[in-house]
Amino acid sequence: MKNFKIGDRVKIINDGAVYTTYNNWGFIKRPSNFAYGDTPKNGNIGIVIDKGKHCTDDKMLYVVDIKGWHYVMGESGIEKDIISWRGLFEK
Repeated sequence: MKNFKIGDRVKIINDGAVYTTYNNWGFIKRPSNFAYGDTPKNGNIGIVIDKGKHCTDDKMLYVVDIKGWHYVMGESGIEKDIISWRGLFEK
């Protein structure tokens, strides 16, 4: 089981794990930014801005902000994105 925290930088690895119409949770703070019916692309990078359990089972779901749009993702759809520092300070 993965454990993502609010503020984690994540990468979309399985766009099939998106909940495209699941915007009626109490924990989505800005439903106007919910990407209703849209799917992020594999490889997109975003920030976990909220999380909560699915209303009918025990699955943990995450709200991921990608360029201002909010996607609800299952754990199998995201992984932590490790920023590469190699070459950042090299000239």
